[in-house]
Amino acid sequence: MTTSNNTASARTIAIGDIHGCADELEQLLQLIQPTADDTLVFLGDYIDRGPDSQRVINTVIGLRETCEVVTLVGNHEIMLLDAIQQ
Repeated sequence: MTTSNNTASARTIAIGDIHGCADELEQLLQLIQPTADDTLVFLGDYIDRGPDSQRVINTVIGLRETCEVVTLVGNHEIMLLDAIQQ
């Protein structure tokens, strides 16, 4: 078995309820400075309420080039999907 020195610095960071607030998400990402060792877990509610849901989605997708990203579906995404299906 081998161990990596990077393991100690790996973080799992949960982020939820962004609600279209792209500026605030980008400020948070600048603060936490995710690295390739990190896993960001997004808890849903990327859209709705805030001014820039599309930029939030693009930012989250773009993070996959930097670190591991796990995305969960929130109730606001479910409501959008329900509205589209009707």
